[in-house]
Amino acid sequence: MSGQIVNISTKDLISEAALKCGDALMRDLPKNLYSQAVYRAQRFIASQYGLLERVWTYTNVDGDSELDIIPQNFNGEWRVEITKPASDSSSSPTTTPYSKVQYQEVDNELTDLNYNVMLPDYRYSITYIANRYVLKYSGAGANDVVTIYYISGIAGEEDFEPYDVNGDPNLIPVIPNRYYEETLRKSILWACDLGIARYGDTFKGKRFATVRKLHMRNDDLLKPKGLEESRPWITVKLFTKQFPGD
Repeated sequence: MSGQIVNISTKDLISEAALKCGDALMRDLPKNLYSQAVYRAQRFIASQYGLLERVWTYTNVDGDSELDIIPQNFNGEWRVEITKPASDSSSSPTTTPYSKVQYQEVDNELTDLNYNVMLPDYRYSITYIANRYVLKYSGAGANDVVTIYYISGIAGEEDFEPYDVNGDPNLIPVIPNRYYEETLRKSILWACDLGIARYGDTFKGKRFATVRKLHMRNDDLLKPKGLEESRPWITVKLFTKQFPGD
């Protein structure tokens, strides 16, 4: 799992979607519309594959060199930060300065064996051992605050509401890089829909329609599951049981 989770660059998606729509300079559609198409594609992919960004924070009280990652829905990290307490233990806890550093992922074997390779000063590895994920990081010390940004499965419908239970906006899901091509394809389809709506039966409209057809798959025509609220069946009550003229 480690090494596969990165945040897909929205800038790259926007540029490539515009290029494949034949609009590299973004003159037929403005950049904000391509950006909206990418955002919609990211939300769709996250919903379809059950991806969501979450943050886990843990205080390494004893300075253990190996830590079990507690969350059961951990699907892979994309950023690891370690916050070191100040060396002066007499400082007030409320004013003690901290040093927060983003750590770099390395091959787990390189942390255990003395290979003659250059390793970053701040490094970590995550391995799957006996039904649990284990974090190792360099320079582990007492009271380190470990912060892991990771993706997980969706816990419930509320995960994809615009706002959480506290009224704060939900974060845009983090998409692993292995979904890049699918996210790009969906972005192109959204952009083409906007292009067709804008230009209609003109030359540009037909070009967007052709690009859309090239990237369309049969399953795109199916109604997405789980994206709409459940509603009761509509029933029709007749005023009379007799047909007119009877």
